[in-house]
Amino acid sequence: MQRSIFALLVVFFGVALFPGCGGDSGPAPGSATVNITWPTRTRLIPAASEAITLNLYNGSQLLASQLAVRPPNPGTTTYTFYKLPSTLLTLRAVAYPNADASGVVQASGTVQFTPQVGMTTTINLSLNSAIDHVAMVPAVPSLPIGAHLPLSLTAYDASGNVVLTQPEKITYQSANTNFATVTVDGILTGVAPTGATPGSVAITATDTESGKSVTANTTVTSNTVVTVSPVGAIVKVGANQAFTAQVTGTSNTAVTWKVLEAGGGTITSSGVYTPAAPGTYHVVATSVYDNSQQGTAVVSVTP
Repeated sequence: MQRSIFALLVVFFGVALFPGCGGDSGPAPGSATVNITWPTRTRLIPAASEAITLNLYNGSQLLASQLAVRPPNPGTTTYTFYKLPSTLLTLRAVAYPNADASGVVQASGTVQFTPQVGMTTTINLSLNSAIDHVAMVPAVPSLPIGAHLPLSLTAYDASGNVVLTQPEKITYQSANTNFATVTVDGILTGVAPTGATPGSVAITATDTESGKSVTANTTVTSNTVVTVSPVGAIVKVGANQAFTAQVTGTSNTAVTWKVLEAGGGTITSSGVYTPAAPGTYHVVATSVYDNSQQGTAVVSVTP
């Protein structure tokens, strides 16, 4: 089936089959009735699609052709093909911008069926909408806890052209509202439960008219700041130096301490540093709430 980017014309192929009647040179295995539903014109169904040609093939042989013209109002039009051979047939529907089936092809689709005497086969054929895919803007949202970020959805056709969307047709959803919430208007807010470390959460935006959606992993960061005091110190070998850490942006003010350089000495859980040898070293305090946030002090150790 060939799919187009322009029309959403729902075409119902109702294959009505009947035994042959006398008076003909041979029995007619069946007939094919094509019911075309012309929807209301929307942004997904361009007004330019004014006609559909219905071509019935037996292999490469064209058996019959009919022209379906869009009616003045939305509704269903019916077209019938009679006296069909009992073999695999192909019905091809092609949409055109002009009522006389002229202009650049805007949509097309095919369906195959084999007429069977005494049976009715219904085949539904739907041609694609104008929207081929959607993208979230920004593509990789990132925001700190408590901050707000407006999201939007951009729709594209298969050629990469932007398709205008209707805001009321777009929905947003957060996979975990404990870490990020999003309003019906696409306003993203970073949150985090007490004591939890911020992380990544999936946000999905959907165009409900076309059914296309996109999911982006939003990084929620903290606004935690760690400050070590004093920021610098001179310590003699054999002496001690006490450091303190101030944590802002969270109610969890706990930190862990370490000496960055191997052999640079030791530091207790309360921030008391003891040097091991002369040199320049770095004392680091890391936030327990958000271990990506650190504060550093420089220590010069003298003999």
